[in-house]
Amino acid sequence: MAVKKDFNLNRLANFLDEIYMDAVNRLGSRLNKSIQDGLENSRDINGNAFEKLSPVTIANRKQSNPKPLLDKGTNRQAINALRSIKKKPATKDTLEFELEATSPYGGLHNTGFVNPKGATVPQREWFGL
Repeated sequence: MAVKKDFNLNRLANFLDEIYMDAVNRLGSRLNKSIQDGLENSRDINGNAFEKLSPVTIANRKQSNPKPLLDKGTNRQAINALRSIKKKPATKDTLEFELEATSPYGGLHNTGFVNPKGATVPQREWFGL
């Protein structure tokens, strides 16, 4: 008695695109969560602690949060904008997941800058891989 095996690799190929797309989207979502967790815990993308706020900044915040990039007071709108990350999920055609920081404020903090009062704000590399 002969045994006949019949399978079609094209069917498997159709499923692979969907499997890859799902995996890429899951990874992208985890990366986004890692970035948000880093902001919440004052850690950069390498796991290092952000440089502490200057005493002047802490005094200006009054009763607000003393953590870098987490002001809950008057600067809340800027902080919410900083945390706004545009997510472009993978599709079967692209198989790419894209995260884009949409805030110029966040970009400044990612590289460090001198503010309008002349104070140097240290780099807090919160976005990237």
